[in-house]
Amino acid sequence: KKFNPKKVYCNFIIELHSEFPDSRKQFDKDIEITSLLQF
Repeated sequence: KKFNPKKVYCNFIIELHSEFPDSRKQFDKDIEITSLLQF
């Protein structure tokens, strides 16, 4: 966000819900988060 982008995306290959169930809450609400695999 340092350069004032229009949209910010965050891509994960593997997202571990069992280890970090509230991990998406750490990101700002306007960031689009996608994961290939969710465990």
